[in-house]
Order: sequence, then C-alpha cells, then structure tokens
Amino acid sequence: MQAAFPVGVPDGRCSDRTRRIRALLARLRAEHRDLDVEIVAQRSWAFADQLLIKRLKEEKLALKDRIQAVEDQPCRTSLRERANFLQRWASASDLPWRGLRS
Repeated sequence: MQAAFPVGVPDGRCSDRTRRIRALLARLRAEHRDLDVEIVAQRSWAFADQLLIKRLKEEKLALKDRIQAVEDQPCRTSLRERANFLQRWASASDLPWRGLRS
C-alpha cells in the first residue's frame, strides 16, 4: 500500500481556528434555514408583505454569499503545526521508499 501525503489538519485533529470556522458555518447555515422557513411562512399568508419577503430573500442571499466566502478560505495551519506534522510523517515506518536503500 502506497502512503499518500495526507491533506488537512495533522493527525485529523481540528485546530482552534478550524473549530471556530466550523461553528461559524453551522451558525450561518442555521440562520439561512431559519430565513427560508420565514419566507415560506410569509408567503403562505393571504396578504403577504412583498417588501418584507424581498428583504428576507436579500438577507438569505447575503448569508449564502458569506457562507461561500468562509468555505472558500484556504485552510491555514501554523508553521509549527506543519513542521511537527511533516517530521512525524517523514519518520513513519510505512512509507513506500523505506528499505529501498541500504
């Protein structure tokens, strides 16, 4: 089995920044769902306030754009985390080139 260079956070652990980003995304997605529910509820009324519905849709679209912007941010880890990770990865015993040179 060939060892692939792992992508992402070292050892699968979440950094503090990653946890904060995930929490932010969860909050933004919940707000997005709540706005969708509110829009559907407003539309169900016989005399729906079209201006309010329009504003809710604009807010929902702005949230969607913000979610996309957060998701598009590159994952940054500190230099120390990367150095430690690379050191552990390079010393792993299951690397394919181990044992090729004597």
